[in-house]
Amino acid sequence: MWRTLLSDPAFGAAVRFTLQVTVVATVLAAAAGLALAAVL
Repeated sequence: MWRTLLSDPAFGAAVRFTLQVTVVATVLAAAAGLALAAVL
């Protein structure tokens, strides 16, 4: 079951999209933290 799920292009695209969103959210949070630290 996992093999067919992982080979499904839609599933792979969803995984990549989730990873990209996670990375972007992490970068934005880090930038916001740095900006906040600079202001304070």
